[in-house]
Amino acid sequence: MKPERTERMTEWETRPFEGGYDGLRSLVDRGFSGAVTDGSAWAILVNGRIVGVHGGDLSTFEEADGTAYEAPDPSLALLFAMQESSGESRAQYYTEETPISTVDETLSEGGFTGYVELSENVLSGDYYVVYSGGKSTGVAFVGNNETLYTGEEAFERADDEVGIYEVYDVDLDIVELPEPAEQDAPTDDAPPGDSRTDDASATRDVATEGDPSAGGDEPSAGTATDTEPVGRDADPAVEPDKTESSGTQSVEQTGPDPESTPAEREEDGEQERDANGASDAGSDESVVDSSNSESGAARADDADSVFSEEAAWRQAQTIPALDPEETARLRDETKPERTPTNRSSRRNAIERRSGRDSSEREAVEPSRDTAGRRSGGAAEPASNTTDAPGTDDSTDALASRIEELEAALQEERNRKEALEQRREELAGERDRFRERASKLESRVEELESEIERLREELSATPGKVPEVDRTMLPDEAISGTNLFVRYESKGKPTLDAVHAGEATREELSGNLKLEHHTTFEDDGLVVEGTPYREFLRDTVEYTFCRWVVEQLPFEIRETANVDRLRDLYDAIPEIDRVEFDGTVAVSSTDADGQRENEAFEFDVVFRDRMGDPLFVANLNDSREPTTQSMVDTLVSDAVTVAGKHDGLASALSVTASFFEPGALDAVADATGGGLLSRSKRASFVKLSRKNGFHLCLVETREGGFHLNVPEL
Repeated sequence: MKPERTERMTEWETRPFEGGYDGLRSLVDRGFSGAVTDGSAWAILVNGRIVGVHGGDLSTFEEADGTAYEAPDPSLALLFAMQESSGESRAQYYTEETPISTVDETLSEGGFTGYVELSENVLSGDYYVVYSGGKSTGVAFVGNNETLYTGEEAFERADDEVGIYEVYDVDLDIVELPEPAEQDAPTDDAPPGDSRTDDASATRDVATEGDPSAGGDEPSAGTATDTEPVGRDADPAVEPDKTESSGTQSVEQTGPDPESTPAEREEDGEQERDANGASDAGSDESVVDSSNSESGAARADDADSVFSEEAAWRQAQTIPALDPEETARLRDETKPERTPTNRSSRRNAIERRSGRDSSEREAVEPSRDTAGRRSGGAAEPASNTTDAPGTDDSTDALASRIEELEAALQEERNRKEALEQRREELAGERDRFRERASKLESRVEELESEIERLREELSATPGKVPEVDRTMLPDEAISGTNLFVRYESKGKPTLDAVHAGEATREELSGNLKLEHHTTFEDDGLVVEGTPYREFLRDTVEYTFCRWVVEQLPFEIRETANVDRLRDLYDAIPEIDRVEFDGTVAVSSTDADGQRENEAFEFDVVFRDRMGDPLFVANLNDSREPTTQSMVDTLVSDAVTVAGKHDGLASALSVTASFFEPGALDAVADATGGGLLSRSKRASFVKLSRKNGFHLCLVETREGGFHLNVPEL
């Protein structure tokens, strides 16, 4: 047996056990419930039935001495016997979905034998409902001290708990004791050859030993009462023989009175069962003063229904599943339903039985005459025969319920598989989000490091940071800025003088100024930690404009490419204003004569005094190379603009990296360049006989600019 069960059993009330089989018979005869051990093997008894032997076999106890542990309640011994029998698990339920009371009704109606265990996900204790032929009783171990509760209180506690419970189907086998050795011949007072009288007398002596109320003058009718098993071994077939073996019963009757009605015969049977229950309930009580007899007789009539229900309850404490006919009879007679009324009735019956004194026995015992016993004994076989189909109906109902539960179980399994698949999908999605979160965390760490570095630089140069009121993003600062080409003096060298070859670089640089105009107030403005004006002078847009007006005309003239780049060279002195993130509007008329305006955006637009575009340029200040698609976009937009603005002299693509080969091919395709080109103008996109513009590619590195296409 498992250690936790033996530990609990050894805490029960103990008494010595000796005499081997004779000691076991003594326990069986008095309806003992508990466990017996010789130190190695264990035998479990329930109401005088040996329902299991563990750690050995019955022969171990043949001549053994040991200890008997009496269970606080028979249901406890029955539960341990079932647990040691390793029953089959039939189903699992969640109390919130299927309460224990719901399953209890089904199991009770189906004559179920086994037990229900509620212990999974339950913190308060372990709860059990034990079934025997459909009769149920509760057992609970509650709290850290494992306080024991039984009966209705245990069932109600289990029904109120929340958790997962499991139903176990158990088959128990009754272990029969070997027949005792042949006894000597009977005395002269008993008929020869009738061993039943001797057995009954021996049993009576054990039951009444030490009881001053049991003497030699006691009527022999008490012999049948003492030896008759209540709710366990009642054998209708031998009941008449027991009556005849009693020396004091002279009435010769082998069956019910033929003249009595069926109702009378049934009433006689009820009286017999009532009397048996009364005798058994009062067998351990002492005889009290005869003055109590009158009050006991007054309550006898009220106890009739109680005795009948009590007898059925005592039957439920045995193992009805091992005696199908008896089980069916009791189930049809009592029809138990776990309702508050029936539960209360049963508890009241037990209380009234335990409080009944010897005077009540005196009031009831006279009704237990020979005719009543014979009437009850004769009626039982007929009842068993009639109720046999009820057992089949209950079995069919239980089988149908099992099929329903198995179908529900399969549905739950399918649902579980679907949930597992969904869980795997969610796990994959979770892993992807974790990976993304890890990347974002790395990026956050980089940005925090950059912020820390900038703070250190800022703290190291406090004098260089101006007091500012506002900040602005670089793109906003650029798009709101325009440059104007102006001179210190018109009398000094200007772009016109350079165009005519009458001024040097130094003379032009000393007189030319690029003044800026903004659409916002730039005083105290900081862009990326730098005052706006310093920021502007370091931008690619600003340095490119200064290169166009201060360096490009000298490079064209000094390399003798004035004629090849005539349109570009002649347009430089006309520059008056430079617009960043500029837009060039193009007007056109559709087929319906409606005028449409279309705007083309460029990074830089050089305009004359009238605002007409002279040069357009797109800038790429990233580390990525300029691609063919970038050049194609510039060419397409410039062609459209040049179609409406004849003064457009050049379209320039500026990169801080380099041009991909595809970009060079795009220029060649647009300008018709190649070995067979007969054009006198370099890298020229010809729109008509007199109209076109130069397409140029410019590279910038470390603040300097170089005209890559056309080559100078």
